[in-house]
Amino acid sequence: MANHSASRVQAPPTALTRIHSILQHSVSMRESDIEHVSTQCELLLGDETFLTSPQIQACVMADGWLPIASFLNYSPLGQTVWPFGGVGVVADCLEARGSHIVELSGDRSCVRKKPLRVQIRSQLEYIFSDVNYHKDVHLQLLQENDGFTPLQLVVQTYQTVQQLIQPLDAGQDWVRLVCEALSSSSDLVVRRPLIDATNQRAAAVRRMTLPEKIRTQVEWYLDADRMAADRFLVEQARDHDGWVPIGSLLSFPRMRKLCHPQLGAVAHVLSKSVMLEVSEDKTLVRPRSKPPSSPAHATLDLAEERARVLTLAEWLMGDANLAFDRLIQSAFSSHSTAEALRPGGVGARLPLNALLAHPELSKIGGDLSGALALGAGSQVIRLSADGEHVERLTPTPELRQLTAPGRMPSCSHAMAGQPTTQAAANSSGGEPLSFMAQAPSASDFSVMTYNILADMLCTVEQYPSIPVEHLDWTYRKRLVEAEIKFHSPDILAIQELQGNAAGAGPDDHHAAFKEALGFVGYDGRYVRKMKRNNASWPHAQIGNAIFWRRDTFEYVEHQEILIAPLLNAACEDEPSRAHFGRGAQVGLAVVLRHRLANRTVVALTTHLSCNFQEPWTQLAQVQMVMITTARLIAKYGPQTSLVFGCDLNSIPGSGVYHLLQSGRVAEAHPHLRIIAEHVEMPSFGEYGGGGGCLVQPLQLQSAYGFLLGQEPLFTNFTSKFVGTLDYIFYDTQTLTPTQLLMLPKEDTVRLEGSLPSSRFPSDHLPLMAHFAFAQEASEVPRHFMPGATLFEGDGEATSPKRNRADNQSRDRGGGQRSRPRPRQR
Repeated sequence: MANHSASRVQAPPTALTRIHSILQHSVSMRESDIEHVSTQCELLLGDETFLTSPQIQACVMADGWLPIASFLNYSPLGQTVWPFGGVGVVADCLEARGSHIVELSGDRSCVRKKPLRVQIRSQLEYIFSDVNYHKDVHLQLLQENDGFTPLQLVVQTYQTVQQLIQPLDAGQDWVRLVCEALSSSSDLVVRRPLIDATNQRAAAVRRMTLPEKIRTQVEWYLDADRMAADRFLVEQARDHDGWVPIGSLLSFPRMRKLCHPQLGAVAHVLSKSVMLEVSEDKTLVRPRSKPPSSPAHATLDLAEERARVLTLAEWLMGDANLAFDRLIQSAFSSHSTAEALRPGGVGARLPLNALLAHPELSKIGGDLSGALALGAGSQVIRLSADGEHVERLTPTPELRQLTAPGRMPSCSHAMAGQPTTQAAANSSGGEPLSFMAQAPSASDFSVMTYNILADMLCTVEQYPSIPVEHLDWTYRKRLVEAEIKFHSPDILAIQELQGNAAGAGPDDHHAAFKEALGFVGYDGRYVRKMKRNNASWPHAQIGNAIFWRRDTFEYVEHQEILIAPLLNAACEDEPSRAHFGRGAQVGLAVVLRHRLANRTVVALTTHLSCNFQEPWTQLAQVQMVMITTARLIAKYGPQTSLVFGCDLNSIPGSGVYHLLQSGRVAEAHPHLRIIAEHVEMPSFGEYGGGGGCLVQPLQLQSAYGFLLGQEPLFTNFTSKFVGTLDYIFYDTQTLTPTQLLMLPKEDTVRLEGSLPSSRFPSDHLPLMAHFAFAQEASEVPRHFMPGATLFEGDGEATSPKRNRADNQSRDRGGGQRSRPRPRQR
């Protein structure tokens, strides 16, 4: 039988036009250039002599990945690529042409030779793909009546498959190998021999039908182990009592490539799966077996194995506590050299007696000097030669600093045309460790926003590379509270604060925070996520909270913003209501009066959907939050200020960010393009929607974006995503930001790989900004929503009489109800 060749994964690419990464001018690559780069890459990675050379072996990372930069440096491929650019050229060519031999990493920075099974599967998937199958007459002649094609005939017919199998040892069973390779295919169905596993004639393969592809893909998404490690799907399942909206799955790129977003038809297909269960209303799906979830609760036996006093001393002098313990900081400052106190410096020390007098250590007593003198094996501290001091063995950590007032931003691309009184970022690189100097005026106030990573979402499956003792809620809660108390913000917005319906018990962390923060002078309000029917979950669920210092603000009223019901009411047809009504996200607005300035401030927080595959849903959610808040502000007059601390699950280039910063998202913006079938954007009246542009009812600005000229490089730092998702926005007509809490350097965060870590208790970093009231705010025209309401039933507002509010603010500690990550699929 004649041999045929099928070597490409996809149709020949057209010419590529790209920007040269070094010369910064446009270059064009012809089809022959793309072919040359891809082929040379395949030949080099297929050459065992090249792969085993010392230079290459020194560069190969875990799982066989080779950085493209090193590949170009140590191979002739560099000369081929240079006229067109650098690392990106290889990635562009491999993506354009495709390869059965070379695999490109998700971040496009590394390559590796595909394992043999993957190469076999890739070749066979191409042979049966639409690109080849419909034109390959010989392949269709090989096909039997049931649609299967014997594997033996496929191998005999196609040289590319033969070449992969021929090097196998005589004793190896190629039939079993090929069947195993195809068992993970999302395009092909393999028929294995039932009795004799080596029977070459019985093994056969066929193309999957579209319903089979859909079922296979969703079964893969909802596989128990995979689902437990997927933050977004875990949240979706928690928000819907173990179910996942089929509409959310249809927004994933693989599903969008497979089929149209026909919810009913896809639900019917999924109902035929033996691994999945579809809800009665045909909108939700879940695996028949419950996915595992291992809460990160450490068995803290360390204190029993070692002297408790030494364990606590290591904690007190460790990086995590040093960042927030003013007693320890003061002792170090008085007894250490300036060189030792600089970030990276070694040898910071304090008197043994001062450490023993620390309130936490004095409670338990113990012979610390004896434990250290006996050589207890501590890698954190040691007793000095004179026996009178305790010294750190690790370098002094970088501490987060406030920007210094009255200086220009150090950022080279700060916003042009801004006055020179903007704050500047203080580099802590060469400064000795010290208290953060701050001298705000009497009417200043500070705002912090912090996604604290709920315990119910902090599982070992989600963060497999993080030591379990650093994921443990008891450990993380201690750090979160210490960080908040150290910075002592006047207004604190928290996301992912876990609570339950009873408001008590070990899984109700809101109650614990309410008590702890109330003890140091805070009141607060809290709202949990809500079900689609506005019912509350009986079990633990996350929510948002706003706390405020009683000595700075008095409470006026608050409003819980239940986003999904409001969007549902604003939709004009059933498919749109079903789509926008499926979320559980909430917002919280608290009206406060500044005691000294006698000014009204609305503190707002929310935590948007983490499905960044549906940016139009995120836009609708934030628009509803802003319109509802604008109506609340309208009750209190033009001098009312707004501060908005939030986790938007959106990067600075998103439509959500653009809407808040510029006040408008044009109809043509790609994030307003809805791909869900028969779904229209809710109508927001004069503020857009319904297929048109969106107009934001308030004039807002990002505090970090204004003072630094750009947002931080990251506020969320995990093994799967690094970027900015958290923000503090403010009303530009009544407030001026004066100081910012700077983010740690990337090298500092990367010391333990990713977050959370021993020092940073959440996968998010808190932001904090200081504000001053504008003096002439009452003369500035406001651009908020008129008094006439667009929507009815927009959340529950509470307006107690003033004397009752006074009594609450003086007599009670407050708090009441908070949470990707962008992800790639």
